[in-house]
Amino acid sequence: MMTDNEIIQRVREGHTDDFAWLVSRYADRVMAFVGRMVTIREDAEDLVQDTFLQVYRELHRYDGSRGTFSTWLLHIAYTQTLMFLRRRKPTIELLDNIAEEPSEGDDTSEMLRRSVSQLPAEDQTVVHLYYAEDLPLMDIASVLGHDAAYWATRLQRIRKKLSEKMKLK
Repeated sequence: MMTDNEIIQRVREGHTDDFAWLVSRYADRVMAFVGRMVTIREDAEDLVQDTFLQVYRELHRYDGSRGTFSTWLLHIAYTQTLMFLRRRKPTIELLDNIAEEPSEGDDTSEMLRRSVSQLPAEDQTVVHLYYAEDLPLMDIASVLGHDAAYWATRLQRIRKKLSEKMKLK
C-alpha cells in the first residue's frame, strides 16, 4: 500500500487517476468531519466533493514537511464548510460521538451531548477534533488556524463551560 506522500507524488507526476486512492482513503473521515457542522446530508456530501476538488487543484501547494496530508485535508474541509455556513447559516448538528452512546438510564452522556450542541460552532469543531478525531493541539492549530497554545487555552475554557452547564442540569 502506498503512503499518502507517494500517491501525491504520482499525481503530481501526471498519474491523475491515483488521486482516487486519496479520495477513497479519506472520504469517510471528511464526511464525518463536515457532517458535524452541516445538518443536511446532501449539503455535507456536496462539501466533501468541493473539498476534494479544492485539494486536487491545490495539491501542488501541499508540503509534507509542514504536516500530514490528513491535517491539510481537514483544514481545507473546514475552510470549505465555513464558507458554506456563512452563505447558508444552517443549524449546527449535534456532536454525538463525543461520548459513548448512553445506556438505559445514563443521562450523563446525553447531557454532555446537549451541552456540546449548545456551544458555538467553532467550539464544537475543536471539541470534535480533539476528542473524536484524537488530533493533537498542533494539528488542530493547522486545521483551524492560530497556534497550539491558543487552542489549549480555548479547550480549557470549553471544558469549564461544559462543566458549569452540566452542574446546572
